[in-house]
Amino acid sequence: MQSVRIVMNYLKVYCNLIRKAENRNLPEDYTEKHHTFPVSIFGKNKRIAILTAREHYIAHVLLEKIYIKRYGLYDKRTIKMTYAHHMMKITNKGNKKRYYNSYLYQNLKKRFVNILRETRKGKNNPMYGKIMSQDERNKISEDRKGIKPSMETRRKMSEAQKGEKHHLYGKMGENSPSYGRTHSLESRRKMSESRSGKQNCMYGKIGKNNPNSKYWKITFLGGDEIDICGMNSWAKENGYNGGCMHNVYTGKSKKHKDIIKVCILD
Repeated sequence: MQSVRIVMNYLKVYCNLIRKAENRNLPEDYTEKHHTFPVSIFGKNKRIAILTAREHYIAHVLLEKIYIKRYGLYDKRTIKMTYAHHMMKITNKGNKKRYYNSYLYQNLKKRFVNILRETRKGKNNPMYGKIMSQDERNKISEDRKGIKPSMETRRKMSEAQKGEKHHLYGKMGENSPSYGRTHSLESRRKMSESRSGKQNCMYGKIGKNNPNSKYWKITFLGGDEIDICGMNSWAKENGYNGGCMHNVYTGKSKKHKDIIKVCILD
């Protein structure tokens, strides 16, 4: 006996589902709003039906099948419905589990992957033929600076560095790339000349040699005033405390030793 294949009218089933929802009292259970005419295709509209979570899921399954049957798998409208169906799988609104079916999910996943392959291939790929400028690469690099490496990455880095001694500026001893090398007399002379007359701290130049140093006016008990550059370096050289001087500047302290006023020079 020859089997008879039944072809379902998905549009009719969808219309019956929406009509039933519109003509009944609101369910007391958890509900969701559903646009009868999808916004991604028809734009914003007020035709909204109140569905249960299961009905909402089935509505999107039916919409995808309707568009596949009418326009084909790779039509732009069908792709939008496939994306909407896929989002129903991965979202979990209101802490209510979605309706799942292994066969529906498997078939959906296959369609979704095929669409991605077809729409992102060759000239359809948004990056096709594009070359990033140096500014774009620099921006990506800046954005990634704040990203911390994962625990797995840090573990691998730790294992790779085992047995190596490190100090503030890098590797020491035989692990240093400069191990066993010496500077020539000419190089040492140039280095000495470049450093002569300059005060350096751990973070760079200090006092007048630092282009970022601020100028201050110091007033003493007798009324004498002097202008200085770099509060902390001046305080250290003259037996004062830079932090206490800054407290006088902000008003937290009335004086520090014989200093009664500190103000910044514009």
